[in-house]
Amino acid sequence: ALRNADYDQAVTHLKRATDLHPNYEDALAGLGAAYRRMGDKERDAQHDAKAREYYEQSRDYYKQAQLADPSSSYALGNVASLSWFLGEKNAANGYFTLAEAVAKVRIMNAGRSPEIYWDYYDLALAQLVTGTVTKDEATKDEAIKTYHTAIQLTPGAVQLNSVLNNLYLLQKARDGIDRLGKVISLLEAAKAK
Repeated sequence: ALRNADYDQAVTHLKRATDLHPNYEDALAGLGAAYRRMGDKERDAQHDAKAREYYEQSRDYYKQAQLADPSSSYALGNVASLSWFLGEKNAANGYFTLAEAVAKVRIMNAGRSPEIYWDYYDLALAQLVTGTVTKDEATKDEAIKTYHTAIQLTPGAVQLNSVLNNLYLLQKARDGIDRLGKVISLLEAAKAK
């Protein structure tokens, strides 16, 4: 696990990169990821106010990354998940709806891209949330099918852990997401193989 000093150093370098190139999507997303991990560490240590502050910073950087690359469902999915966790259900639902559309377009256009599984995970989570909000069982069924596709395309445990970290955060949100426990079990079982 990284120490706080490692995160601070990463943040410093990434901020320097965005100073030089303000719309550098990878650096903006990297800042989002760094602040998110810092938030996770604070949450694990039960420092909820500090964790919330980091999650809000993370979301802001992911929003900037999404503006820099509107075709990225990665940034949108993170904005949506963090908004949901922070209790902003309506905003989150809007972001998930956008993430679903962007992921579908990316899947249609990607052909046999080796990293297409990320788009399937973004699509699946968006479907799961949409099904929860609209109380639509068929949409939730579709989400589970999409998760199965994503898992089949996933190369290994590192990627599964990344997806699971997001789902564990959402599990702690005030508003529950239907079938989230089932999805987590599917991913944990895939990781154990």
